[in-house]
Amino acid sequence: MLPPTLFAIASVEPENPKNLRYRRRIRGAAQPQATWAICLLLLVAILFVSCKQSSTVQDNGKNTNATQTEESNLVMDPNANPPGEHRDWKVSLRGWGKLKIGMSLQETKRLLPFGLDSINDIEPGQECSVLVPADAPSSYAFMFTGNGDSATLVRIYIDVPSVHTLSGISVGSKESDVQKAYGSKLKTEPHKYVEGWKDLIYVPVDEADKNLRLVFTTDGKVVQQMSVGRLPEILYSEACN
Repeated sequence: MLPPTLFAIASVEPENPKNLRYRRRIRGAAQPQATWAICLLLLVAILFVSCKQSSTVQDNGKNTNATQTEESNLVMDPNANPPGEHRDWKVSLRGWGKLKIGMSLQETKRLLPFGLDSINDIEPGQECSVLVPADAPSSYAFMFTGNGDSATLVRIYIDVPSVHTLSGISVGSKESDVQKAYGSKLKTEPHKYVEGWKDLIYVPVDEADKNLRLVFTTDGKVVQQMSVGRLPEILYSEACN
């Protein structure tokens, strides 16, 4: 709702009593014309303010529609770029853009451009859970350990080609490109359930990152999924198992 338009009414200083009689005689003759002039000026002012407000409403409407369109695109197409600054986020050993491994669930909700929902009913006392975008469950997934809003983010799954690593790798990249980008720091493991698939695991050499991993799951040719997280959860084959 737009704020009400406020009009300021100017006050006029009282005239000198010595001149009142003379000025009343002159004003008495010109009063109708002055009244019409004042009305005309007020009408012009009202029209100007109304037009300005209408323009503001249209501009705000365009901005709102643009944001809603971006969010709707993510709902309809999980491969769409996330709205806002999230479209420029890159995957690294420590997380996805501003979203870092080790953050709380509350911090995660605040940073993400979409709401989260659990893929399964969370039971009382459950220490591990996986949350997904409520309207695009096949695009991303976030694993947490602990309970409530203080639960800790331990793994992020990326299933869309619009998100890239700092080295330019994404879902859809060739396996050879992954090997070229990460070289000897990659450890190759066969997928535990799908024959012919592989997990290309980036193992850092820095002491500060020794418990972090970046995993590229491929079908033997191209990347099908990326995930980043900490040990031991990053190596789980079945979500929390």
